[in-house]
Amino acid sequence: MADDRRGKPVDRAGRASSGSGTLALLIASSVLSLLAAEAIVCILCPQPLPSQSFVRMVDRPGMYANDRQAGYRLSPRFSGRLVVGERVTVFSTNALGLRDAELGRKSGVRVAAFGDSVTWGWSVAQGQEWSAEVRKRLEAERGAGSVQTLNRGVPGYGTESALGLLEAIGGEIQPDVVLLGFFPNDFVRQHLRA
Repeated sequence: MADDRRGKPVDRAGRASSGSGTLALLIASSVLSLLAAEAIVCILCPQPLPSQSFVRMVDRPGMYANDRQAGYRLSPRFSGRLVVGERVTVFSTNALGLRDAELGRKSGVRVAAFGDSVTWGWSVAQGQEWSAEVRKRLEAERGAGSVQTLNRGVPGYGTESALGLLEAIGGEIQPDVVLLGFFPNDFVRQHLRA
């Protein structure tokens, strides 16, 4: 490859070479390779995923409330302790059914994290869920009080339930940013009704 008068690389036909085309090809081939590898692993070494019956097995009476749009959600002002094997999760919800402190007035950027039991914080102490870690990191960069995060994870949710809950309470919580915790079992749960 030669250089033109401006020092930019040119191909054999004399056209300016584009690094973005090469980068796009590299990204596309990497994504396709990873998808192919994932398909091969899923076929050769299938892994059991938690089912809805497992999620229901570890709930507590009164932990969930019916919700027209999401199917169900965490009950407001609920406190509980879930124990599965050696994993213990102690938690409480606020007036909105969030695994969080009471909402209060909006201050700074409000980030709402929706998702399943991983977002909710299975076997993680209250205030140490990944959404709380996001807040801590953003506040380290932007200053204390500049970010509010809302943990809107609910055990057993798939993406459709998370969207239903966002539609149901989005106006009330007024998020500036919405994050979705998506994990492989969400797809199975939602589309195969595991």
